[in-house]
Amino acid sequence: MAQSKIRPSSIGNEWELIWENPSPTSSFAAQIISLNLAKYGWVKVEARLATAENDFAITMDIPVGTQDNYQQEVLQMVNRMTTDIAAGEMYAYSRGLWATESGVTFLDCTRRRLNTTSDAANSTQNARVVPLRIWGKATSATAGGDASFRDAGFGFRKLWENPAPTSSYAAATVPLDLSEYDAIYTDLGYTSGIVYAGGLVMIGGTRTFRYPAVSGSNLRCIQRSVTASTTGVSFSDAQYNTQGTSGATTGNTNLIPHFVIGVKFNLQ
Repeated sequence: MAQSKIRPSSIGNEWELIWENPSPTSSFAAQIISLNLAKYGWVKVEARLATAENDFAITMDIPVGTQDNYQQEVLQMVNRMTTDIAAGEMYAYSRGLWATESGVTFLDCTRRRLNTTSDAANSTQNARVVPLRIWGKATSATAGGDASFRDAGFGFRKLWENPAPTSSYAAATVPLDLSEYDAIYTDLGYTSGIVYAGGLVMIGGTRTFRYPAVSGSNLRCIQRSVTASTTGVSFSDAQYNTQGTSGATTGNTNLIPHFVIGVKFNLQ
C-alpha cells in the first residue's frame, strides 16, 4: 500500500513559504539555513518524525531574534507506540533550533529512550525530526507606539521579560495593562534557557502548558498554567507527575516564563 503524503499545513495568507527541504527523505545534520529574515517577526518550522515517515508532521512558531538575542526552541516528537514496538523501544526525539535575521539554525537531533528499566544515554539521530519547510510572517511595521499600534489593527509588542530566566520561578502575577490586547504570547523554558513550550493565551482565559521529560527510566509530565486578564498575567507553580508514582510535585525550575508579548488581532 502506498504511503500517505503529508498534507500541507493550514497556513493563512499572512505566512510566506521561504524555504523547502530539497532532500526531505535524507538525514538532516546540524546546520544553518541562510535566509534574509529581516522583514519577518516570526517563522513557522514544519518537520516530520523521520525520513521514512510520510504521515507525521508538526509545526512550531518561533520569534525572529538578533545575532546576540534570540530564543532557542526545541522541536520534540515521540515515535508511535504500536503493537509491533517492543518494550524499551519508545523514544523521545528532540532538535534545538532558533531564528535570527540571517537564517534558522538547527542542532543535531538527539534521542532519549522512554520506557525501559535501564535508561539509555542520548544519541544523535539525524534521520528524525527532519525539517520540511520554513514559513515567514511579517509583523505590523507601525506597532511601536500606542496610538499607531491600536490604529494598525494588529501587531505584537513585548511587554515583559523575565530578568532571571535561568532561575526558579514560583507562582506569581505580572501586573500589565492588557486592556488594548486580545491575547498574550509567552514562552516557558528550563534553567538552561532552552524553551520547551509556548503559545497564545486569550485575555480572560487560562491555558495549561505541558512538557514530557525523562526521569531515570520513567516518563515525567511537567505542567504550568498561565492566566491572562486585562490587568496582568498569572503563572501557577510548575508541577510534575512521574510515571509509576502517584501525586504531583512542585518543580519551579521547570517551564520558567521568559517573556510576555501582547497580541492584537486584525479583525477587519
